[in-house]
Amino acid sequence: MKEINLRDFYPWYMEDVMVEVTEEVAEELLAGQRYIKASRRRIYRNKAHYRNPFSLQGKDMLLALFFCTL
Repeated sequence: MKEINLRDFYPWYMEDVMVEVTEEVAEELLAGQRYIKASRRRIYRNKAHYRNPFSLQGKDMLLALFFCTL
């Protein structure tokens, strides 16, 4: 039996909740957590080429509009 902290796996736990589970359950939880982290990394990398470094957003757009009107 292995002891895991549910707070590491579920964001709605505000305090540490230690639970004793079998080795198979602990390994599945860890594998799921690794999969989620890998997919987030993959999404971040895939969307990186969509970002236009020359686009104006937020304050930069306001400054550009201000200087264009001068």
